[in-house]
Amino acid sequence: MNSNTATDSASKRHSLILFGTIGYLSLIILRPFEYWPWLGNLHIERIYIIFLLFAILLWKNKSFTSHIVNKTVILFVGAITFSMFFAYHPKSAGLHVWEYCKLVVLYYVLLLSINDEEDLKFIVIAFIAITGIYIGKSLWEFFVHGRHTYQMGVVRLIGIDQSLGDPNSFAATIVYSLPFIHALWKEANKNKHKLVLILYFIMAMAAVALTGSRSGALTFMFYLALIWIKGKRKFLMIFGMIILLLFSWHYLPKTYKNRLRTLQDDSISISATESADSRIQHWKWGFILYKSKPLFGWGPGSSPYITKDIIGSDESIQLHSLYAQILAELGTV
Repeated sequence: MNSNTATDSASKRHSLILFGTIGYLSLIILRPFEYWPWLGNLHIERIYIIFLLFAILLWKNKSFTSHIVNKTVILFVGAITFSMFFAYHPKSAGLHVWEYCKLVVLYYVLLLSINDEEDLKFIVIAFIAITGIYIGKSLWEFFVHGRHTYQMGVVRLIGIDQSLGDPNSFAATIVYSLPFIHALWKEANKNKHKLVLILYFIMAMAAVALTGSRSGALTFMFYLALIWIKGKRKFLMIFGMIILLLFSWHYLPKTYKNRLRTLQDDSISISATESADSRIQHWKWGFILYKSKPLFGWGPGSSPYITKDIIGSDESIQLHSLYAQILAELGTV
């Protein structure tokens, strides 16, 4: 980037629509209407998105980039909507389709409000800032107010929201934000910017560990492996990663160490072993349910009902595998 381009980039004024999109993004991630229940009755997120969509409709500078991903998003919406009409539990199916469609609206709002690379970079920075607030506030509630859940014999960090605040979902949200940190690191040209990214990474790593999520820990390791594969100074990178992991393991409380050790030692925790074994069982149930209704599936959101009524489990259980769940609920469609 030459000096003139850098100057133009630095002085670029982002549109009000882009700021409006960031506002909606913050509502979706932070979900203040779940943290403060009295806000839930106001449905501020619905009012906000209606006004935002109306503003985008009237906005002359909106852009649309054609891509195969856009078509697959629409096709998947069509698939789950079509499957809804054959659902075992229509009410649950309708709620799941409604929730997914809200994410699709956000997807297209982002697509229409981003006009160039600088807008994209700005929205990524905003996403990391909002997610950082989300993680930081969750850690604050954990350490200061003792907000947590107790599962598998471990005190586990949870998010401040209700929809995606459980330990596994929270850990997934954190890890899935890290590729954006990697992208911003390559663009950072000031030490203070890199310091902020380092602090975010440390906070994210600590939060994943405190959730006690084994899937989150494995996904984090997979992320590090991808970074190492893509990196140029492989020996230096692997050395740094080993030091980082050893240092983190040394200061990790014993209960969380034991939680992670259950990945290879069944004798540490019976409940953790049963949890791991259940995932294999859920894979089997997914294929059984798929074979019984292979064309349209049992409908989105039907897993808790069909595991009890069709499989015959003692209680209603959400299939603990996304792939098995999609097979069972949506079928071949």
